[in-house]
Amino acid sequence: MSGKFWTAENLSISAAEYRKYMKTLSQTKRVYVRIYTDTDHFNSIQFMLNSASGVIFQFEDIVADTPISDMQKLITPSWDTFLNQARLNNRAHINFFYGDPYKLNVCFAFAFDFGKAFEYNANWEFSNAVDAIPTGVDAYRTVVLDNDTVWIVFSKNENLERNTWKKIHQDDILIFLPPAGYGDLVILLPVLGEYFSKHSDCSFIIYTMDLAADEIIHKTFSGYFIRVVHIPNLYPSNMFAPFYYREVAIFAQYIKQIEASNIYNEVKWLAIDGNQLIAQSAYEFLSNMLDVDPDHALEVYQYHTSQLPILDEIEKLRETKRYVVGLQYQSDTLNLKGERIKDWSVENARQFLVMCKDEQIGVVNLVPTIEKDIKWDINAEYVSILDLFTVIAALDCVVSVDSVSGHIAGITGTNNLTIWSAKSYFYKPLMFAYRPLSKNYTICTEAHLTEIPPKLVFEKLKAILIGNLMLQKKRFCMQGVEPAELTNNIEYFCPKAVNKDENR
Repeated sequence: MSGKFWTAENLSISAAEYRKYMKTLSQTKRVYVRIYTDTDHFNSIQFMLNSASGVIFQFEDIVADTPISDMQKLITPSWDTFLNQARLNNRAHINFFYGDPYKLNVCFAFAFDFGKAFEYNANWEFSNAVDAIPTGVDAYRTVVLDNDTVWIVFSKNENLERNTWKKIHQDDILIFLPPAGYGDLVILLPVLGEYFSKHSDCSFIIYTMDLAADEIIHKTFSGYFIRVVHIPNLYPSNMFAPFYYREVAIFAQYIKQIEASNIYNEVKWLAIDGNQLIAQSAYEFLSNMLDVDPDHALEVYQYHTSQLPILDEIEKLRETKRYVVGLQYQSDTLNLKGERIKDWSVENARQFLVMCKDEQIGVVNLVPTIEKDIKWDINAEYVSILDLFTVIAALDCVVSVDSVSGHIAGITGTNNLTIWSAKSYFYKPLMFAYRPLSKNYTICTEAHLTEIPPKLVFEKLKAILIGNLMLQKKRFCMQGVEPAELTNNIEYFCPKAVNKDENR
């Protein structure tokens, strides 16, 4: 790690002097803090650091490898001023060493890089901490504190605290869920249900970066002892996705160390490997990771149902309509500019609704945020992801972009029509790997999603509703299936061909 080092070997300095020093640090692009201390001071330092949010690497009983000769004495901050500034500077990353490495009482080592303009900065700067980890130690647990501080705890294999931890948690299973969309979470639920059933004598700790996963998992699997821990989001909401996933990948390295520690019954990092999705679907990949039968998992899965007032609205609507369908014309997936990339457009949705009205087809809105001037027969924007299972199971069909509504329909056995665009993804769309699990018809285009005409979508919807277009009830799979068979119920739309026909 490049930069200069300064140390403070005791704890007395005026607030004015410390503020002056921190002002110099705050003008830099990044600040890294290493704390070296002896065992006697360890507990008091740990207690005080609990009040500072950020990522803290706690190294247990480790000999630090940074030579004292690389440091020069500069200042001695007080704890109050240090912690106040640490809270204000969200680019401060703290590494913590203890165990009499150089027979110091307490010292701080500040290192900072000036960086370049517009350089990527993240609150979880794991990549800059990898080289600081001494040889012969590895991660064996994580602790998430109330103030969104994440402790990644390292130690040597033969360590008293580590052995004590093993005795307490040998029947626990740790499951880490990387950042994912609601559609990914939905298709994981049947697999988790089968996995929990196979390990019913264990307790489960699930680490997730999505607050909504807590309610979904607890209500769906209330019969098991499950603790859900929320890990703070790995990146600011305006951060670029490629850097975001880079940080997640580095975090995964520590999870693999925890898995290899043999402390817990099992440790699972449920990140989907895109390279594997050519030969198997995302659902099959997750099933393989948890070693469960994908077909049996889907057959026995009991999705959460609720008695919702909207069900009465749907039944009343059926009195005046031939069919009742759901529509999700956009999702919250964003590109690097912060724009929606799975958006069929408000205008297409408006035209589609007119066609449905003319044919006495009632439409339920499944988009969480909508244009106020669109007139829906029923609006389900207030319904939670979990309660969408109940709503979608009551519909005749769901029309959606590649998103959570279609995946829920595939699990509930509701007819579903998905519209895809190659331009709606960072990479070529893995259409087969992410198709809903059953009862699906797909329209895909290499053009923009908005160019798929409402008339085409409506015609396919009508064919599904009246039974002229039969959809596959059996779970859609990729493993053991000939490539030619994957194209069942898929239509490729080419705008140029349509325009050519219209000009004849």
